[in-house]
Amino acid sequence: MTDEEIKITNAWILKDFIKIKDLAVDHPAKLFLKSKKLSDNDMNRLYYSNNFYPMWLEYNKKYILELDKNTNFFLLKNLEKLQLREIYDNRIIFPIKNILNEIVGLYGYSIYENTLKFDITPRQYLLNYFNDPNDNTLFENLYPEELNIFFNSNNESEINFYNIENININNTVYVSNNFFDTFFINNCVASNILDITEHFPYFSDYFNNVIVIGFILPPIKKLFPVSQSVKAEATRNALYIPSIKYFKFPNHIANKTIQDLINENYTIQSIGQLIENNSYKYTEVVNK
Repeated sequence: MTDEEIKITNAWILKDFIKIKDLAVDHPAKLFLKSKKLSDNDMNRLYYSNNFYPMWLEYNKKYILELDKNTNFFLLKNLEKLQLREIYDNRIIFPIKNILNEIVGLYGYSIYENTLKFDITPRQYLLNYFNDPNDNTLFENLYPEELNIFFNSNNESEINFYNIENININNTVYVSNNFFDTFFINNCVASNILDITEHFPYFSDYFNNVIVIGFILPPIKKLFPVSQSVKAEATRNALYIPSIKYFKFPNHIANKTIQDLINENYTIQSIGQLIENNSYKYTEVVNK
């Protein structure tokens, strides 16, 4: 597609969402982002949806049914009865793009972030329905903060990230699993891909240097036994790509997040320096 066609298609995908900047100053979504220390300029990059659930369900229905044909389908069809629809619907929308600036997916983050108070007990409602008081699997993902939609998830070779259109590929690119980090780390993109290592080989095709932040790295001995599968071998090769390093918080702030540092009045410059000083090759970081 031409740049103009991409622009038109992106606008069509986002047409049902509201730009954060157009919300009232006291809107819950805007107040939530203020609590995250986002500036007005930062908010201009984001959207809001108060009806995200139907779209998410449509694109994920097959996966949900395959994952659990009974409990998940019942849960999602009965959100109103469970008084959970609000937490599924009210989302900050992060457009996920590929290297060509095409929107290939949407990441919806709940504005409630586990602060909702329910008038009924969803656990008891579901237990009564299924008549199985010992079944706790129903509740593991009952209040998901994050919901994804991917329009073209079959092409794994694509580099699909939030904020990819704003980075300089000639400088070090920071890849975080927290979408809000992109506002506090210069030249940062975000993804919540479960196995980020599968995409590492493609990083080197586009980026000169990468620092990975927040993703869980597999221990060498547990992941790579003597008899290795093809997938394990591919993961090993990906982890050892020379242009990729991994950030690890120093011991004195080991349990912190980037958001914690912002809340403690770290500057963007000091966070950048912290990351630079504590990023290592894979063999170094797993042994620290």
